[in-house]
Amino acid sequence: RKVSVPPSLRRLVASLFGKLRILWSFYQIISLVPSVYGVVLPSSLSRLFDIMSLFAGIELNVGTPLECFGLSGFVPVLLFYLIAPLVLLLVVWLVALALSIRSQGAAIGLGRATVQRAWLRALPASLLVLFLLYPIVTSVAFKAFECEEFDGGRVSYLRADYTTECWSSAHAPVVAIGMLALLVYPVGVPFAYFMLLRAARGAL
Repeated sequence: RKVSVPPSLRRLVASLFGKLRILWSFYQIISLVPSVYGVVLPSSLSRLFDIMSLFAGIELNVGTPLECFGLSGFVPVLLFYLIAPLVLLLVVWLVALALSIRSQGAAIGLGRATVQRAWLRALPASLLVLFLLYPIVTSVAFKAFECEEFDGGRVSYLRADYTTECWSSAHAPVVAIGMLALLVYPVGVPFAYFMLLRAARGAL
């Protein structure tokens, strides 16, 4: 039996979900202020930012698990944050594709219409994944260029990995992967949103 949801309840849920998204974005941005601007905050504010970081899910500590597989340094961490969201999006699309094929029957197979239905079915979940991971991946990508100077500015090392001297041959792959991550996420994600809005401009 189909349950009828009152329109007022639907509007309330949609309104609350929108406010939660704004709050989530605020937490993600405000918790990065100390690391981005390099400021030293009072202890009370530092504890508050630590709590915000927990709620916002800023940067999982993947460095130590990767070191267990012999992958040390900042390059494996960058690659993880670059590739993991793309793999998650692929899994979402494959699940949507399987559900579309199942709902239409195995006899129909993998046709163009089935792929389009799978794309539309996967779109909401894909946008949610990008919304949650976009600031995290962007923050990690910018760390490829954050250096700290020593010895009166004569030498600088990567803050994310003090074994890497900035602008040396060891830093080159970090810069390359960081630039690729910035191209895919801070540039590519807003462009994808623009293309989606442009495609749906007739319905807006």
